Amino acid sequence: MKSRSAEHTLLGFYYQFDKTIQAILEQADENSVITIEGIEDIDVKTVTEETAIQIKYQAKTNGTDSILRKPIMLMLEHYKINPSNNLTYHLYGHYQDNSKVKTVFDFQRIQKMMQYEQTKNGKKVKCDFLVEKSISQREVENFLKKFQLTLSKSFEDQQKDTFAKIKSVMNAKTEDEVIFFYSNAFKLVNDLAIQEKKSKRKITKKEFKSRIDTSDTLFTLWFVKLKGIEAYCKATHKKYFKSALNGTTKERFFIVPNDSIDNLKNVIYAIEEKFYKMTNRGLTSGAPYIMVNGISKQDLIGLKKLIYSESKTIADGIPFLGADFQAKEILKPSTKENSVSIKILSNINELNEVVAKIATTKEIFQFYIEKKEALNVIGNIHIQIENFQNIRQIIKGQ
Repeated sequence: MKSRSAEHTLLGFYYQFDKTIQAILEQADENSVITIEGIEDIDVKTVTEETAIQIKYQAKTNGTDSILRKPIMLMLEHYKINPSNNLTYHLYGHYQDNSKVKTVFDFQRIQKMMQYEQTKNGKKVKCDFLVEKSISQREVENFLKKFQLTLSKSFEDQQKDTFAKIKSVMNAKTEDEVIFFYSNAFKLVNDLAIQEKKSKRKITKKEFKSRIDTSDTLFTLWFVKLKGIEAYCKATHKKYFKSALNGTTKERFFIVPNDSIDNLKNVIYAIEEKFYKMTNRGLTSGAPYIMVNGISKQDLIGLKKLIYSESKTIADGIPFLGADFQAKEILKPSTKENSVSIKILSNINELNEVVAKIATTKEIFQFYIEKKEALNVIGNIHIQIENFQNIRQIIKGQ
């Protein structure tokens, strides 16, 4: 029961964020200001009007007046305090059987709805919200002129509409592109919603589009819980690695978080298998550069020893015992004669130095769990993961 309850709660949050993405993208004016978690779940302000939108997804609950009471109560109380503003109130609600929910309101219905019982100190107490807040019949009737209840779609149908809106607005060509825009949008809405200051929770449609149109893959736990980590890894593989090898010569860099030496070795081998290609005719794709973020010097030595012991030829920019790192050493191309299939960088300074000396096309992929490394290069791709094993899943597309 607790698990199902948690799923329903999660779905409610997910539905709210999904509806928020749609509400932002469907604005006709690119400069309309949307506030996440403002007066209500979403506030939309255009040149001529302002709308406070509250979103309720209660697919397991009937939309009775007792269920509708709280969201309408909050809106009515706000109207009481701000009667003269140019604000309309919109409640989007999905319930167990939308066909049984009445969407027409008058004073008598609101009056009855706002009279209820609640338990205080073990005793049932009668409450009358309109009396408690000194809200008159005229105020209720004026509020209802500004209020609308819209019965919204199921989660699945709502999400399809949001995907269609993303495809149209962001000019997405494939389903994978839509999913990545959606993931980025979901993460952005979440980041805005948790900001303490209201001014930090504001965004325009124009800015929103710009911020989700990024090379970064913005991972969200909610996205993974509903879509599954396997789907996330496969989609990321398709976006960046499915057709990674082509006629263009590229130098590829991978930054991975620290983990056990065995796990690091397995990921390095997966990267090597994908990107290092030596045939009888010669080299078609050179050794990838790999940096383990946060690894100790001792563990790095242990990792190199393990890889070397398994008959792999590595380069690390150290020409002789006791020497400092030399970029020119690690920049030497892989050949059939030297058999260098893996290039290992010790830290971010070495990576930046090598990247700066390469004039050809570069691809830099940074995998991270919580915090990404700051790089002094343009065009690097950040991919957030749930755990270290996801890297191998993404590289191999499994």
